[in-house]
Amino acid sequence: MTENENVIINIDLDVLVAKICASPKALRLIAEAVRNTQTKQSRQVGNLYGNTAQRQKPQPPTRSRLS
Repeated sequence: MTENENVIINIDLDVLVAKICASPKALRLIAEAVRNTQTKQSRQVGNLYGNTAQRQKPQPPTRSRLS
């Protein structure tokens, strides 16, 4: 292969996603990577979900739905 030669690669995403979903280890690694990225971003922003994390917990209803 020379420097100026083009290589075309076709990737079937359905097959790739099916393989990833079938592997618990792959799913765990992806979840860990997402968690680590979100944690790093939250350190810069100040919290994990921006304004949502700053909201106060809503007050419980004064009446029960059953009464």
